[in-house]
Amino acid sequence: MNRVLTVILIFFLGAVAALLLLGYFAYVITAGPPEEARVAGLSQPVEIGFTADGTVTVDASSLQDAMAGLGFAQAASHIWPLIVYRASATGQLAALVGGSGGSVDELTIQLGLARSAERAYLLLGEEDRKLLDSFADGINEALESRSVLRDPSLVLSGHNPASWMPWHTIAIERMFAWLAASERPQLSHEPLERPIKDFLRLHGFEESMIVTSERPSEPGIFVRYVWGSSALPVLLEASIRVGNNRPLRGGCMVGTPFFAAARSGDRAWAFLPHDDIETEVLHLDSVSVERRQEVLVGADESELLVTIVTAGKALILKEVTDGPQAKTGVAVTWGGLGPVTDASSWLGMIRGQVPEFRLTTGAGAIVYDEARAEYFGGNGRPLTRGRVFGRSLFSEYASVRIDSLMESSTSFNPRLWFGDTYSPWATIWSPRIVQSFASLDVMDAPVDEARSYLRNWDNEFDGASIGASIFAAWAEEYYIEYGGWPGMLDSGSESATLDPVATPSDLNRLFERAVHRLTETYGYDLSVWRWEKVNAAKMYFPVLGTPEGSSEAADRSRYAARTVLGNGHPSTPNWDPVTEPGKFKPVSSWEGWTRMLVPDEWTVRRWLPDVSKGIGSGRAPDESSIVVSLNAAGSRRTRLLPYD
Repeated sequence: MNRVLTVILIFFLGAVAALLLLGYFAYVITAGPPEEARVAGLSQPVEIGFTADGTVTVDASSLQDAMAGLGFAQAASHIWPLIVYRASATGQLAALVGGSGGSVDELTIQLGLARSAERAYLLLGEEDRKLLDSFADGINEALESRSVLRDPSLVLSGHNPASWMPWHTIAIERMFAWLAASERPQLSHEPLERPIKDFLRLHGFEESMIVTSERPSEPGIFVRYVWGSSALPVLLEASIRVGNNRPLRGGCMVGTPFFAAARSGDRAWAFLPHDDIETEVLHLDSVSVERRQEVLVGADESELLVTIVTAGKALILKEVTDGPQAKTGVAVTWGGLGPVTDASSWLGMIRGQVPEFRLTTGAGAIVYDEARAEYFGGNGRPLTRGRVFGRSLFSEYASVRIDSLMESSTSFNPRLWFGDTYSPWATIWSPRIVQSFASLDVMDAPVDEARSYLRNWDNEFDGASIGASIFAAWAEEYYIEYGGWPGMLDSGSESATLDPVATPSDLNRLFERAVHRLTETYGYDLSVWRWEKVNAAKMYFPVLGTPEGSSEAADRSRYAARTVLGNGHPSTPNWDPVTEPGKFKPVSSWEGWTRMLVPDEWTVRRWLPDVSKGIGSGRAPDESSIVVSLNAAGSRRTRLLPYD
């Protein structure tokens, strides 16, 4: 009898504990920002709104006050990404998450992301420093709010965030500049930026694209940012109004007041950050090197010395001993190794200035109401009545289709592109494969059936398409064989075959290999080879989505990886990623656009998992994207007041 009562009591206590946990998280999640707060340095009150779609609005009497409001709004709505990005950029990730962050910290310390950020902040003009100071003041006031500190991610991590310093913003900017850069030439070693990309799941920036319309009847600009497979946002949608001026609306990088893409009055802009990381293998015994050390502090307060090796202006990474005494290392030259920031250019864009970037040398565009455009960092590729910018070779094919859609429409409306999965790239190559079938002696039933599917394929990467899956598998085999995608081989690459035209027998051999791989993975029933399944991708939560980050108190399902179903392709207007052999598969994207003749319009399409509805919730794959217009007033309000 006692044993039965004990079991009942244990079950009862467990149920009570579970209900208390559910109730606690329900309270934490529904607890909104404070109705009122006081911020140091404000000259006048600031009104902040938080919408149900995750956007924020800021109304202020001056730009400096608006920066304080934006800082508060970012921390109140996106505190966890702020904390993770700051820790990653300042060499404090191990202190936040434990040993798994050590390799990231070591690299960021060697790069001097934080050290040079402090110096770069001091070199800014007084006006720009004041704006960053106000932004930090707003964040710090939010960090004093109990509702912010009750954020589920903070509670689960057990982290108590320290005060935000103005130079932390520059450190984050510098980290993203490093992640968006490309190593040239690509040496045989593991990519230098790999530790940060691995941990934060931030990669694939080269898939981003800008499209401009210079049609007098409908000027506009569209931008797509791709940032890997992280479920944490990189951009926050914000609408800022200063006095009686027209609003600034767009996406600012989390942890910064820097708007990568936005609309302000009669002008709109978008920028694709990029730079080259120059690398060279040096024999260290033949050059003069300097060594110094910095202390890396872990979560348990343990200390580790990080050695920083330089040779002139180059940073030496990946030292290797080739013999008893001989050593080699990778010499890295990058524009961000010194105290460099583009803060003045980012803030200058808000003021109406054309930027002059130094930390990153990517490309961008500014479009005006009168269908006039300015381009910086390059002129892109011409469309019939506009231009396209993008580093991915697939974007050239996508732009062909986009240009056709723009010409056939009376308006510049990117919404019309989202359902379009037609690929000009596949249109070129699928007939070549079909033609090669004439020399294919088919003895394999799945190969014969796959051949029939491809013959009848309409060159659309629709989620229900089976032909798309077969063609994509063939293209991947082509990449493995020749070192690049069909029609995109780099003749200067050591791994690329110089002859880009495969013979019919080669195409058939690769086709058979692709079909066999699909049967091994998905079985012999070709009806299940739907593109939405074959090209499904995962989106991950850094830190809390890892075993180390999920303690027994953590809700594992809340931060579990999310599956995004395949629909589209990098070569189609409706973008969807593909797996490039040897690289991560990017899936996280953010798209924004404006039609200049529609006053103050800025619209966004994004996919982010919804963890705000309680334990175990998350947006289903078929609800993967939402479209948000940045003209709604916030349903939850906070009023910031100056100190008396």
